[in-house]
Amino acid sequence: IDYLMAKDKLNKNDAINRKFLSKSVFFSKIFENNKRMIKDSKKHNRTDAKGKEISYSYYQINLGRNDGVRPKELVEFLSKLTKIPNYCFGDIIIHNNKTSFEIRPDMNKKIVQIQGRKVNGFELSLRKLSKLE
Repeated sequence: IDYLMAKDKLNKNDAINRKFLSKSVFFSKIFENNKRMIKDSKKHNRTDAKGKEISYSYYQINLGRNDGVRPKELVEFLSKLTKIPNYCFGDIIIHNNKTSFEIRPDMNKKIVQIQGRKVNGFELSLRKLSKLE
């Protein structure tokens, strides 16, 4: 701030405002770039190599926020149990006691293998959905 006051002959309030505005412009550019990258990556994940739209199957598992579920950990957990690659999962919606997720239809046979499976004494329950809820 002292540097801006001396360099541009600004009073203290003007120097603070200029510094704040330059930071907020900087962070808004970063935010917009990240938002664009996320949007582009979602579009990319929704098409195959030929650009054809990928459809998803929808499932719900009896693990949720109360169990400490987070999207990344859920995908890693299910991948480890079923040998399904991480990129086969789509959107994930975490509720208190359950989690809904998308998975590529060609992985349906693998994902249903977790039905009734016990992990650390907890029985997993899987339900097929008609849409993501």
